[in-house]
Amino acid sequence: VSCVELVRQEATSLDLSAVIPLSKQQGSLATVQVLLNKMGNLLQGYIPRMFRLLVVMVTSHTRILDSRHLVRKNLLQLVKKVRTLAMRRLLELFQQHDQYSFSRDEIEALFTGVVWPQLDQQRSEVIYQPTPLLRLVHLWSKNLRYHPLLAKSRPDQPDRNLIDDIIATFFTPTSAPPVVAMVMEVVGHLLLESESEDAVDVEPLEVPGCTILCGETSGQDSEAPIGTRLLLTHVAAILGHLRSAVQSIGAAGGRQNRPKLPLSELNILSRISAYVKDPRQSAVLVGLLLPYLRRPAITDHSAQVDILVTVGNLVRQVPDPKACWEQLATMLSSLEGREPRGELCKVFAAVAERDPSVREISTIIHDLNTWDRKRVEEPDYDTRLSAFKSVDQAMQDWVAIDTTFALPIIHNCFHIVLRIEDFSLRSNASYCVTQVLQKMEATSSTQEEYKKVVQGTILPLVRKGLWSRNESVHQESVTLLAAVVRTFSTRQYFQGLELQCCSVHQESVSLLAAVVRTFSSRQYFQGLAQLTDEDVEKDFYQNITHIQHHRRSRALRRLITVCNTGAINPSILQSFILPIISFILNDLKLIKVDFLQHEAVQAVGAMAGCLPWKGFLSLLLYYLNKLTEKLEGQKTNIKLIVAVMDAFHFDLSVLSATSEVAEDASQEDEDVLQEVEGTPEEEKAEEEVEETVEEEEDEEEEDAVVMETGEEKKKAEAEMIFQTLTNVVLPKLHKGLTQKVKSEEAHKKARLHADSEEELLRVPIALATVKLLQKLPGKVLRNNLQGVLLKVCSLLKSRSEDIRETSRNTLVKILESLGPSFFPQILRDLRHCLTKGYQVKLSLGPLN
Repeated sequence: VSCVELVRQEATSLDLSAVIPLSKQQGSLATVQVLLNKMGNLLQGYIPRMFRLLVVMVTSHTRILDSRHLVRKNLLQLVKKVRTLAMRRLLELFQQHDQYSFSRDEIEALFTGVVWPQLDQQRSEVIYQPTPLLRLVHLWSKNLRYHPLLAKSRPDQPDRNLIDDIIATFFTPTSAPPVVAMVMEVVGHLLLESESEDAVDVEPLEVPGCTILCGETSGQDSEAPIGTRLLLTHVAAILGHLRSAVQSIGAAGGRQNRPKLPLSELNILSRISAYVKDPRQSAVLVGLLLPYLRRPAITDHSAQVDILVTVGNLVRQVPDPKACWEQLATMLSSLEGREPRGELCKVFAAVAERDPSVREISTIIHDLNTWDRKRVEEPDYDTRLSAFKSVDQAMQDWVAIDTTFALPIIHNCFHIVLRIEDFSLRSNASYCVTQVLQKMEATSSTQEEYKKVVQGTILPLVRKGLWSRNESVHQESVTLLAAVVRTFSTRQYFQGLELQCCSVHQESVSLLAAVVRTFSSRQYFQGLAQLTDEDVEKDFYQNITHIQHHRRSRALRRLITVCNTGAINPSILQSFILPIISFILNDLKLIKVDFLQHEAVQAVGAMAGCLPWKGFLSLLLYYLNKLTEKLEGQKTNIKLIVAVMDAFHFDLSVLSATSEVAEDASQEDEDVLQEVEGTPEEEKAEEEVEETVEEEEDEEEEDAVVMETGEEKKKAEAEMIFQTLTNVVLPKLHKGLTQKVKSEEAHKKARLHADSEEELLRVPIALATVKLLQKLPGKVLRNNLQGVLLKVCSLLKSRSEDIRETSRNTLVKILESLGPSFFPQILRDLRHCLTKGYQVKLSLGPLN
């Protein structure tokens, strides 16, 4: 009897009263498992019998479950268990004996008794976990020999194969995530295994009813591998799932905890996208993938390559290929790897195939990213330099600024400036950006072009370079900032900064000065061209990156002078000047240059005096939060805190007596700080601050904003500043002053040498805190002064002479700042803290 006839007989004439006991069937399946695991290839002659046994067993149990109304309910779970065990043994048989040539009769019996009946059952069930049948299909997808099994058609539906039924049954919106994940693994195996190098040497099984192998597909798709051709009719469903996955990831909250798209799904997307025919669906996917690629968390080069391959395939189908041009241009400055940048150049080439107007710029982008064929680790310098010449020649013919040409060039130039060490390439890139800026003014660029090219592209990239720790990158960014300011100094955003602007390179000084003189007749330039200082000895940018330290110090003193006049826009100070000063403060080569560090600290203090409240608070909190970090650099950090607090310039005198809210000493506790930071009042205050900063940056919109009267607005701002100081800043200052050090836990004989430097550095915070308290209403000073004075007095107990001397001097300065009316309070605190032995004698020092 053939295997098919035996299966059909078992399915039609099964006698439920003559079924072999289920326990015996379990024992036999356990024996089969031992034979498969232990005997291996010795079972070659017994595989047909074992295969027939397992297929018939699964068929009989499926027939029993179809007649479950005739079976006792307590036996149904055992029947399901036995069928699952038989399916597992069948799966092990296919896995361990993958070279066995299954006959047409065995394959037909397998589908008649195992596959089709279970598939029909599971269509009406809610499936939460991958079923044994789905696991069997998953195993077949991993082996090229078994791929024809997935193409077998139904007897009653010749045009419908197994993979069609699997996707229709398990790949639905209501399916559980583990089930969908396994179906996607099946799809990935069909795409990847078919394209592997071993696919040529594998001889597939002869499966009856396999239409894929009979050549029913025609055209270009017929040249695709079997696994790929199986999925061609399901491209829309697969892309729909992947689109939903990308959308859900993009909508997930939290920047750090946001999930990533699995690499396997990116591989599927990159391969199946070559067969997409729907233009609308292609445009949607491109619009989702490009923002996903720009995320900082996507740093894996293989993931970037897969996304770019997908985009390159989809761009050939979208209705308007230039719709994603600006997003592609942005990636020229963000992508770092050699392979991703190569794929990005291919995407530009794909866009050029659809739109011949960008063919020239696409070729230039390719040339700017070429590598030497002989020295594979080095750039092709000749090709890249010739590409820069082509850019220069193309810009000579501009009558108006061509943003389609300019944006990719600018981003690529900044990639060279920020990441490539070769001087010739970087100097050419910097010069190219400068030429674009000059062309913009020469061609009378519109406000929209200015915002897109300068504010939206160049300034963010310059700011990124200013924060770089690489000195060469930092200096080149300073040069580009100088070019931007010189060219667009008429814009209100740059007013004041042009006071000190000049190029680092000598050859650029005369050219940039000529630009200012050329455009001095414009309305934007009136009153600004006369501020140009051509004296190199007084120029800020010429001196701030000079190799001689005294020249840098001179530049810092000039910056302090300009800041004291209030001529620089506060947003300019935060975005561009502060990174320049921070580079000096953090550079390991300059940390030991005391006079330069002192001037840099004074410059930060001068800038703090020009900032609005939001910028002032963010700067102060930045340095306060660094108090909890390692001791290295704390000396400069504390000096910066003192300098910023000394620059407090906000008038709180408008506060009435009712606004002097009673602030208990418990406000200094961390729990109260967290509670206050989460209140809606502070959120409202932050919104008011953001609105104020926007008004300062764009005065053209002032008239459109509904404002309160001047008196009420001043009072509201003062109240907001007062609340933030008392609830946020003062607790942090007190925590930084009273924070425990290791010397307090050490033995008294070891305290002399334990953390004396850290304690010594924190003493000046007390004086700055007192000066800040003096600018607040009197009740706040009375409530917070006691804790500061007790901390300073307690430091007089130290056995370190340096700490005692610094504390003594600080206490004297506090008394001088407060006035003689506070002398009795300081005297009481000294008597309270210094009570025994040598401490009584030490208390006489400050009194004298």
